[in-house]
Amino acid sequence: MFRRSERGVRAVLAVGADPDGVGRTAREIAVFFELERCRASDAGVGAGAQQIGHRTGGDDGVTTQVRNADELHRYEIREDGELLGFAAYRLAQGRVVFTHTEIEPAHEGKGAASTLVREALDDVRRRDLRVEALCPYVSRWMSRHPDYQDLDYRSAHG
Repeated sequence: MFRRSERGVRAVLAVGADPDGVGRTAREIAVFFELERCRASDAGVGAGAQQIGHRTGGDDGVTTQVRNADELHRYEIREDGELLGFAAYRLAQGRVVFTHTEIEPAHEGKGAASTLVREALDDVRRRDLRVEALCPYVSRWMSRHPDYQDLDYRSAHG
């Protein structure tokens, strides 16, 4: 693992360089630093984060939690306290605009993104808001789940 300041991240991304010379792409570097920023901010998130979903696994006893870290403008999914990923958003005129969803590579393909999006959209519904899905994952997820399509800000159903 490597560490750089936020200013260093912008410089690395601007030139597309790999600071450690191990073949990371600019996107992988950006994802790494975004997840590191989330981890680093955990100490300050607790007070403003609102837990919206919680489940405890079967035999393994793993606890999965989804929360709205509103001061960071993101929904987060955690497993036994470890950050698995996030869905970034911004608020705009009665809707939640989802801009990006990211899951740690070690947890991809295990349903974490789907759980995260489902819980986030359930929270949006409870708050009586609509969704603008700029994030391709959220957009695809909503198109595959008809019971959530009424949340689309363009829908006449909401």
